Amino acid sequence: MPQYINLAIVILALIVVYGSLNRFSPILVSGKETLLDFNQLKAKYGKLNRLIIAGIIICTFALTFIVNWTLELLLTFRLGLLYDVLYIVPPDFRVILFDSFCISFLFSGLIFWRIAYYSTLTEWEEYLEFVNMYFRFDAVRFTKRFNRVLSLFVALLTMMVFDWYTTFGDEEIKANDLLGLGTRKYEYNNIVEVKDVKKRANLLGDIIDKPFCVMTFKDEYKWKNAFMSNGDNEKILQLVLARTNVFKTDVELESE
Repeated sequence: MPQYINLAIVILALIVVYGSLNRFSPILVSGKETLLDFNQLKAKYGKLNRLIIAGIIICTFALTFIVNWTLELLLTFRLGLLYDVLYIVPPDFRVILFDSFCISFLFSGLIFWRIAYYSTLTEWEEYLEFVNMYFRFDAVRFTKRFNRVLSLFVALLTMMVFDWYTTFGDEEIKANDLLGLGTRKYEYNNIVEVKDVKKRANLLGDIIDKPFCVMTFKDEYKWKNAFMSNGDNEKILQLVLARTNVFKTDVELESE
């Protein structure tokens, strides 16, 4: 049942995002033919175009901190509603920051496209033609499609982030993977192996000196907090080992 509820929320979020795009973004049409050459258009719209590009960049980075703070606040509230929780492993802060950046970039683009629209009005299509000439490809058509793809990606990523956590209760573990829908619930007696890994080697061969734990369950599902905000690794091990008969295995290095 939880996976169907999450899926319904994802669909609702997509409808809201697409509705916002259609409601607030100005009409992006292919630029009309003009009698002015590129240099004349640059003299006419060059300053505005530079301001729009700079505005999108600055606004994106400024909004990222605000959106990130807001998402973390909402996530804290979301996790605070959970019950029977002794310890929570939250989503990785880097994924939340990336999600915040994508959201900020999307809305910064909408804001400054709107500013450009009201700055040109009757010359809007001519300005769009200049944009295409400036970037030397059909940037307007690309922007329309990119915004829709980015909005889809942002909606899905945000929903996955809010459903990506693991809780350790007194009797069971509830694990939510980033790419999964719903919750995996395991009693502690379902654990067959617990590894305390001191270091890991990433795909590039770099050694990351950050301990994490790996738990293997009877259905062969493996849980690890190597790619999450793993918090107090020792506390996780203490909670698990105190509630299971499995002995901890120390591992010096594990590869991805």
